[in-house]
Amino acid sequence: MLLNTTRNFLVSEREDIENARVIVLGVPFDTTETTLPGQRLAPLEIRKALLSMDVNERIADTLYDAGDVVVVHGSVEKTMEKLEDVLQEIWSKNNNAKLLVLGGEHTITYGMVKFLASKLDNLQLVFMDAHGDAYDEYMGLKLSHATVLKRIAELNNVKIAVMGVREEMNGLEELKLVELEELDAEMPTYISLDVDVLDPSIMPGVADPVPAGLKVEDIVSVIKRFKNLAGMDVVELNPLVESHVSSRTVAWIIREFLKQSLTE
Repeated sequence: MLLNTTRNFLVSEREDIENARVIVLGVPFDTTETTLPGQRLAPLEIRKALLSMDVNERIADTLYDAGDVVVVHGSVEKTMEKLEDVLQEIWSKNNNAKLLVLGGEHTITYGMVKFLASKLDNLQLVFMDAHGDAYDEYMGLKLSHATVLKRIAELNNVKIAVMGVREEMNGLEELKLVELEELDAEMPTYISLDVDVLDPSIMPGVADPVPAGLKVEDIVSVIKRFKNLAGMDVVELNPLVESHVSSRTVAWIIREFLKQSLTE
């Protein structure tokens, strides 16, 4: 068991983190959510959905579930510190596994990308979201779900492609971004999936739905495009809005990520 995590409801019972191909980590944090909190409940619901699906035994045998980070509700900074501590410990035990991170709000992507960029050269980010998340400050916070892309861009060592934005926030046009096709399929790539990028008819369980969204097939095609995935996070699912359909849709996408991870 890792420090700063709890392991209560797991998708895998294996204990040898050193030999895992994929490491699952929950970050049940939603402190900066401004419309309808509840994203902290998503890691549990996603795990339940994964366990209810027919996941190939070969895939299941590759997973290590590290549990959930013990977040500090009310403090983005302290939660980022906790997340970094857990990631450092994971990396010290297994730096070859891909990371599958279950949010939680989109703010956690900053901690993930910052950590991976310090470990991997030429890291690329595919940022999928209905919103730009590029405010410099939002409701008095420099780091929040609405400023996360701006903070990531300021790291200056990650090539970023944005996909699915339909409701642009102030500041997106000022960021140095590239087209998805400009990313190298062979370079280490992290995918951040805010599930509100999907059309609300497919993904009703979000706090900030935006019509005319992507389809599941669009997400899966991106996952399959990259041959050197460092990991993926799935964020902004809100079970208080809707859980059954949305969590199973998320689980289906995750299953495709796991399949792709085994082909590399």
